[in-house]
Amino acid sequence: RMASGVGKGLSIIGWLLAIANSALPMWSITTTVVGVTMWQGLWMKCVSIDTWHCDVYDPTPQGLLKFKAMCTLAVLLATLGLFLSIVGACTLAPVNRAAGVAFLLAGFLLIIPVTWYAVPIIQGSNPPVVNFLISKFVKFRLGASIYVGWAAVAFLLFGGGLLSCSAGRHYVAYTVLPIVVSFRPPPQPPLQV
Repeated sequence: RMASGVGKGLSIIGWLLAIANSALPMWSITTTVVGVTMWQGLWMKCVSIDTWHCDVYDPTPQGLLKFKAMCTLAVLLATLGLFLSIVGACTLAPVNRAAGVAFLLAGFLLIIPVTWYAVPIIQGSNPPVVNFLISKFVKFRLGASIYVGWAAVAFLLFGGGLLSCSAGRHYVAYTVLPIVVSFRPPPQPPLQV
């Protein structure tokens, strides 16, 4: 029971971090030669000159569509896992195992867009949505959402794994019929002094 509780707790933290990762406009930070800072996310970009100004993408850049889709699907899978784990607390363990699998799938699905977006920035090239001409006058850095996404992946994978593995013991406890076995040890000879 303790392992499944810890698994649920880790998975819920991963679910919340996955939502924050998808929602915040901090996937990459762009600093220009004139001191303008841009924060880019999946849904919007923010510009800071003297004040903050955020705009929702209209239309969404083509390169971000696949990241949006995978992150949204990962959050939906983690939400399904959350509902299954709530139901699994009151029912049999196969539901808990299904919740763990949903959290595991959400973690594996979330690591793809987060890492796919981060690798070009780490290697010194441009994010997938940046024009070549713009790249000559700006410096790109990883935003906080990338690190939040990697943390979400770790929590979802560890929590989902714990939840999946700990569910088996509860399942056996519910399905095995109680069998009473009496065992009488053989008589021992008296001690001789």
